[in-house]
Amino acid sequence: MELVDRVDKNDNIIGQTTKEEAHQNAYIHRVAAVFCFDPEGKLLVQHRKKDGLFDHSVGGHVGLGEAYEAAAEREMKEELGIV
Repeated sequence: MELVDRVDKNDNIIGQTTKEEAHQNAYIHRVAAVFCFDPEGKLLVQHRKKDGLFDHSVGGHVGLGEAYEAAAEREMKEELGIV
């Protein structure tokens, strides 16, 4: 189980939880999202297999104690191979 910081509406850490628990109980937690554009300025999005919806270019949960920027960089490498 992956732990994440639970935060209040002002992004202050108020505890820890798992991703699953955060989603089940609608706890506020941190997510990093990146929007990528092609050379023509078109927004690149993900088409999610699980529900058919469109999503930001890259995104994922911010790990316990991780900075937003570090999470965004990690997700870009994992999802798109961009360093």
